[in-house]
Amino acid sequence: MVRNMNARDPDFDVIIIGGGLAGMMHADFIADDKSPDLRVAIIDPDPDLLAQKTFAAWRLKSSLPHRYSNCVENRWGHFRITCQDGQQVLRDFGAHCYERIPGERLMTRIRSRLEGDSRFQILRDEVTTILDAGTSQNPGQAGQVTTASGEVLSAKRIISSVTAGDPEVLQYFLGFEVETTVDHFDPDVVDLMDFRVEQESDVRFVYILPFTKRQALVEFTVFSATRISAPECEAILRDYIGKSLALPDFTITKVESGAIPMTLNAQPRFPAASMRSVIEVVGGAAGMVKPSTGYSFQRNFESLNDPSRLTSTTSYWHFRFQVYDALLLRIIQAKGAMISKIFPVLFTANAPSRIFAFLDEKSAFFDEIKIFFRLPWIPFLGSLVVLYPFLFASSASAILYHTVGGASVWVIPVIGLLTTGIAHGSLDHLLDREDRSRIPFYTRYIGSIAAFLFVWYIYPPLAFAFFIFQSADHFGEANWIRALRNSGYAAWTRALAWIWGMFAALFGVLVHWQEASPIVQRILQDSVPVSALSASVARGAGLLIFVAALLASWTLDRYERKVLGRAVCGLPATAMLGMSILALPLLPGFFCFFAFWHGWDSIVAQRAATGWTSKEYALRAARYTFISVTGIFLLFVLYSAWSEHDRIWQILFVMIGALTAAHAPVMKGFLKRKPPRFWSGAVS
Repeated sequence: MVRNMNARDPDFDVIIIGGGLAGMMHADFIADDKSPDLRVAIIDPDPDLLAQKTFAAWRLKSSLPHRYSNCVENRWGHFRITCQDGQQVLRDFGAHCYERIPGERLMTRIRSRLEGDSRFQILRDEVTTILDAGTSQNPGQAGQVTTASGEVLSAKRIISSVTAGDPEVLQYFLGFEVETTVDHFDPDVVDLMDFRVEQESDVRFVYILPFTKRQALVEFTVFSATRISAPECEAILRDYIGKSLALPDFTITKVESGAIPMTLNAQPRFPAASMRSVIEVVGGAAGMVKPSTGYSFQRNFESLNDPSRLTSTTSYWHFRFQVYDALLLRIIQAKGAMISKIFPVLFTANAPSRIFAFLDEKSAFFDEIKIFFRLPWIPFLGSLVVLYPFLFASSASAILYHTVGGASVWVIPVIGLLTTGIAHGSLDHLLDREDRSRIPFYTRYIGSIAAFLFVWYIYPPLAFAFFIFQSADHFGEANWIRALRNSGYAAWTRALAWIWGMFAALFGVLVHWQEASPIVQRILQDSVPVSALSASVARGAGLLIFVAALLASWTLDRYERKVLGRAVCGLPATAMLGMSILALPLLPGFFCFFAFWHGWDSIVAQRAATGWTSKEYALRAARYTFISVTGIFLLFVLYSAWSEHDRIWQILFVMIGALTAAHAPVMKGFLKRKPPRFWSGAVS
């Protein structure tokens, strides 16, 4: 059944790339098709790896028995969580139970079925490239798969679970299957988390699955962005067994270890090139590993057993669960030891059925509110502000504007402009990695600034038009970089991203035309009479651009759901941006977007690519930010002294336009080179 690649008919109905949990489950379900002409290939360099894994999950008792019930080796009815101080939470699983399926049993179950089916072949090889169907390189109706051995296979349906990039957090573990000479374990109680180990700013706990009174899996688990060594893990585990577990003489019968990615940005190695793509992402590539827990078996199973469930997980409303996971992941990264306090409260203050429904992403919204209401607010609220600063900045500014009024609306936008707004472009010289010498970089950078100033001096309207066009391209590319990269910068995604960027650049100007027209007139130096455009016409044009941006966002969202297999929220985010611009005056509204959306996301991308912490980034950017802020301040003082108040807008535009002319090309090159692990700006 399992064989090396050799010459054979390359045409298959389905090619499954990856013979892990998701790939083999898909093969098993596809085998239900009784068509005698069906041909399926499963390609994996190590198709036996599944046997080395163990899968555990809670499930509703009402769902028993299920497709893989004969693979279940253990089932438990109670769970325990132990705090650092030794206090315990012992609960019944209620409507749920907890199951353990050894990978060897699962593989044997599926493999025995496929081996008896001549329609299936398991190929021991690695896929290097895929040419999607309907592209310029492959205009046919089937995708072409090239393997490391040089073979080219084709199929009208390609299923891939292979991921690319690095996760924000790894869940890695080292476990001993132990056997004692006396009764020690309660075979009906699973220790989901025992926090009686030093946290060391990470999330560290021991997980115990008792098989009998004398046999159990005792596993040390760590959630962290940096992996600790195997010897250190073993030392911690042995210390726990000896001190906290007080285990008598025991024998280690099996050792297991591994790492599970915990990420909101699971990126497929072989993304779909278009909505008509033959490529389907599954498993880890489709975010089937729950980012905040690492559980995957039940999610993979339900995506196949209940197709409607898969559809619901890509809805806009379902995106809230990604927000919850993002909050928890950030707490794990920033204050990992806090988790040892959060999880005991989570399970103490809520009924098990509510918690497990929440972790399964099947809970009702009001139940979710009750869950978070009982948790420590400060770390979650702090994470919410950091992850979604635009939401808070624009909301707070709108509240100030419509209540206090006056200059209060400027406070948050100006702070943002003078910090993240300026800082996000202050380290351009460190992002241009292709030049070993700084001379070519500075030549291009200063040359771009000089060229913009020259054009503006000769004919301001041309410089203004270039600025708008370049800003639209810059904003759109930064916001939709994930879709652009996955499509191979296809013309249709570039066009849609540019439409969105034009909305970000012009919508505020047009809907606040009475406020904007004197500024625009001053920028253009009276070379074009802007008074010819009435406020009502400008507002109508702005609303048309808004509608176009909403349609572009909806289309790109559909494509991203096809690529990623999970919910995205570009359309709701675009609607939120439009509403905030309408609710705020022209410049405060734009500054909120520029600083707390565009600038903030740019800094996140730069830090993800360089590995800088927020402190390191701030220190590197401090001197350049200070110089820029000082320059702006001196300009205000200078022109105030000359009583040239109106000209300040002209000078500011020239400065911003010249810097954008230099900054945008640097970021374009950076965004094309940066690693895939990046949170799309469409939500923050």
